[in-house]
Amino acid sequence: MSCWSLLDVAETGDASCLWSLWKDGVDVEDTEDTGWTPLMVASKNGHLSIVDFLLGEGAEVDKKEWGDGDGKTALAFAAMNGHLEVVQALVSHEADVNKADKDGKTPTWLAARNGHAEVAEWLQEMGGSKESNAPTRLMHHCASERANADTAEDLVEECENDVNARDSRGRTALMYLCAGPKEIDVDTLKLLAKYGADVNAQDNKGQTPLMLAAMKGDIKAVELLLSFGADMNITDKTKRTAIEYASERGHRRDVQYAIEERFSLSKSSTSQNSCSWVVNSPLGFFYKQMQQVLDVLRAPIKIRRELEQLWPEDISIHHAEEIDPAEVVESIPEWFIGPNELENEVPFASGGVQ
Repeated sequence: MSCWSLLDVAETGDASCLWSLWKDGVDVEDTEDTGWTPLMVASKNGHLSIVDFLLGEGAEVDKKEWGDGDGKTALAFAAMNGHLEVVQALVSHEADVNKADKDGKTPTWLAARNGHAEVAEWLQEMGGSKESNAPTRLMHHCASERANADTAEDLVEECENDVNARDSRGRTALMYLCAGPKEIDVDTLKLLAKYGADVNAQDNKGQTPLMLAAMKGDIKAVELLLSFGADMNITDKTKRTAIEYASERGHRRDVQYAIEERFSLSKSSTSQNSCSWVVNSPLGFFYKQMQQVLDVLRAPIKIRRELEQLWPEDISIHHAEEIDPAEVVESIPEWFIGPNELENEVPFASGGVQ
């Protein structure tokens, strides 16, 4: 054959041209704008003699393909095609056995996925991981407009109940569901929670499922996530909370409502149950108004500040800091709410919010 280029030799495996190419000072990293180095091509095709030559000439063993490729290394190509001797040669030259491609697929995972058990087992012995950060079918389903609980349950079983698997972006199936193109399917959300989905998981940007749902203004999903223990005080890497995500997209009132409901449901109801006969009386109405103020005073300081900025026209929020908690407490009869509860509910010193 005519000696055109090193890439041709790597593709065909014909080593007869290597000497003349070497004398001409061939560049062992020349991709000819293909994104593939000769080492990648030779490794993919299992040409061990060419691989040995290139490694001996100093070819970069962990370089990734570029351009339209998936960012695989020579080791990944050798592993996914089952070329054990090439894999061993690359590893002997310190190829990284866990260097993943753009989708988070490791050489070991690629070998196992393509049915090359011997290669996968050998790589595992060398410290290779079978774990992959590639998006699962469950993630793809949750991100689609057709997301539904029945299909999701089948896919959960397929991925061995690992609903908290992450892709290269650090996202889980629940995050994809909350960031999807349509209204969040609540049955699928409940299903994921049933199988142990982490409602407070954060992706590489620090975003949580609650932030993604709040950004969409999906009130049902926000309420569900809060009921499953979602923490509204978590911040992303830019220090933004779920409320700020909602505000940026014009959904702040919906999220405020969900938060207020959650505060109402989470507080102790013992005293209210003991005096239910006055709930609809004027005194009961007064008590409800005072409880709303107490809710704001009890809320975490960060949340109070955000609510005050977002809804300055809301008197119960805007003027919360002007209210002396001691005066509020004194205005509620002790026979209506026990003194112990008052001490526990308002742990502030007299003189306003600290």
